[in-house]
Amino acid sequence: MNKVIVITTDNELRTEDYPSGDWKTRHDALTGMIGNGCRMVEHVMPVRLYTGLGAYPEYPQNGRCRPNMLVDEDGYANQQRVNLVGCWLYQTDIHGCPILGNIIIAGETDIGDGDGLDFIGLTDDQYKLLLPQFKKLCEKARENHEIIANC
Repeated sequence: MNKVIVITTDNELRTEDYPSGDWKTRHDALTGMIGNGCRMVEHVMPVRLYTGLGAYPEYPQNGRCRPNMLVDEDGYANQQRVNLVGCWLYQTDIHGCPILGNIIIAGETDIGDGDGLDFIGLTDDQYKLLLPQFKKLCEKARENHEIIANC
């Protein structure tokens, strides 16, 4: 599996293939998935992705994939709208800092050459675990727009 989950500010969900190619090609494809003027992807490890949805947060080693959330680094400057699902994952209801713009749920792994970590698509297990839960979250957000408070 080499898929990522994209969740829009309209609470719509789609899956995309993780882009291939060199770093710049992959970066351009990821910023394109976020859209709306995104030029720089920020890596976020939202607590509820692990505590609320059961994705494993361990350091990604030995071929394991740690799911994470990718967002627009300049969401405020790009005048992005609030992403309710991203806010819920990030615990905006507790600390008040919202997630703006479309989000990508991707994987992260140890690339094994001493250069550290790199983004990848989700593993089959992570994708199968997360996709139905994100579908439910998006549906709840579309129905009542109150899956989190104070966003």
